[in-house]
Amino acid sequence: MRWLRQYGPGSLREDIERTWLEYGALGPPGHDRFGLTVTDRGQPVRLRDPHAVVEPVRT
Repeated sequence: MRWLRQYGPGSLREDIERTWLEYGALGPPGHDRFGLTVTDRGQPVRLRDPHAVVEPVRT
């Protein structure tokens, strides 16, 4: 990234870099390991386990 301007809590750049490194270490999931459900109550994302919803993480 050349430059990044951000406002608010947390470090967007660190979040992106950490996510990129974790993705590289785990390897990309196959199309059968990813799920998205759209309802009037939200859009939960699932990865690898159909019952485990992926939640955003802020450290």
